[in-house]
Amino acid sequence: MNAKTYSASGPIYAKGDARDAEGVAEKIGESLKQPFHISGLECVIGASVGISLYPFDAADSEAMLRKADAAMYRAKSGKNTFWRFSPEPASQQEES
Repeated sequence: MNAKTYSASGPIYAKGDARDAEGVAEKIGESLKQPFHISGLECVIGASVGISLYPFDAADSEAMLRKADAAMYRAKSGKNTFWRFSPEPASQQEES
C-alpha cells in the first residue's frame, strides 16, 4: 500500500462552546471516513483536528491558529481524532 500524507488547515467557526466545536470536528471526521474512488483506486481520508477556542485559549487569530496547530499534532498521535488545546502537558491531561 502506498500512502501519502497531506495537510490542510484553516479556521472552522462554530458558535457556542467546546462541545459545539467538538461536534463539528466529529462530523468532519465521520464525513471523511467514507471511501471514494479515483481512477479505479479506493481512497480514504483521515482527519486529525486541533481545536482552540476564543477567547479562552487566545485573544487573536495568530495565537489561536498556533494553539489549534499544537492540538492537531496531539490529535495525530491518536489518528483520525480531535483534540482541544490545553496548556497542560499531555501526560497530565490523560490523568484527569
